[in-house]
Amino acid sequence: MKPYLESVAALLALYSTDPVQGLPALKISEYRKKYGFNAIQVKRKESWIIVFFKQFANPLIYLLIFAGALIYFFSDHPNEAFLITGIVFFNALLGTIQEWKTRKTIAGLGEFSIPTCTVVRDGKKLVISSEQLVPGDLVILRQGEKITADGRIIDSLDFTVDQSSLTGEMGAVKKNSDLILQDLPLADRHNMVYQGTYVTTGWAHILITATGKHTELARVAQKAYETVSIGPLQVQLQKVTWWIVLIIALICVILLLLGIFLQNNIVELIILVTALFVCVVPEGLPVVLTVVLLNGVYRLAKNNVLVKNMQSIVNLGLSNVLMVDKTGTLTRNELMAVSILTNNEKNIRFPVQAILKKVRYFKTAKKCLI
Repeated sequence: MKPYLESVAALLALYSTDPVQGLPALKISEYRKKYGFNAIQVKRKESWIIVFFKQFANPLIYLLIFAGALIYFFSDHPNEAFLITGIVFFNALLGTIQEWKTRKTIAGLGEFSIPTCTVVRDGKKLVISSEQLVPGDLVILRQGEKITADGRIIDSLDFTVDQSSLTGEMGAVKKNSDLILQDLPLADRHNMVYQGTYVTTGWAHILITATGKHTELARVAQKAYETVSIGPLQVQLQKVTWWIVLIIALICVILLLLGIFLQNNIVELIILVTALFVCVVPEGLPVVLTVVLLNGVYRLAKNNVLVKNMQSIVNLGLSNVLMVDKTGTLTRNELMAVSILTNNEKNIRFPVQAILKKVRYFKTAKKCLI
């Protein structure tokens, strides 16, 4: 069903919602069981055990574990195998602690950022958490409020919405309850509002038609999480690991063939090859990389930047040009004039910096200028 193609009366009847009294209490519990809470969760939360074992997903770590196994089974010095294993686990522990601390911080921030909304239930106006919304709820939206679920407009007055975060449109879009008679793209559905957008002017009564993972914003988030990319650090580590493996394999084969040709003891040859393998493998490299990345994490944390994945610091360090769309959604979601150039011989520069010094958010705005 496409709500923007349905009449208001048909949708009210579908959800058993009264246009004045709102949704009855019995229907709320029924829809809660059917649709769940109004929360976007495109990816299951991982336990700390899974986070810990994910730290081993590194070709160099595989190489170190293999080297430790060779030492343990083919050498008279098993202590060295335990040393290599200890280095690997210490490296994984550092990464786990950092990632887990960041997740807890982000989760704590999320608890403070849960918006509220005004709904009509059983004839009463209630202010509830947006997570409690269900399809069929009658929501009252006013200027400046964030829209927390997808909905069909029942009635409105001078109602405009900023939906640039979802559609990329530069200005506010006028909305009304008029019926749409043909299939239209999301940006042209004037009788619908969507989660993650904002009311710029006017007011409206909205019938909620989608919550949680069924909203348009959740679909975009799902596609973003499904996109898997390998960072430059992982690529370089894979190259280094393969080169190490190829060089060691070549040397070991030569030594084995030479030892067999000279009729040396097979056990001594295996010990020699194992020792050579361990000598070439850089046991301290994973720890050094982790410490360097942790240093970057702490430096960014001093500037109020949270890093969920340490590997992403390398991607940020390689960036030299930042390009955003015309809406400026990575900054204040507002266009700002930096300078005005004319055709005169002397270009007239617009004194933006002088004006910004007089406003209290100067430091934030200055960083946002591109």
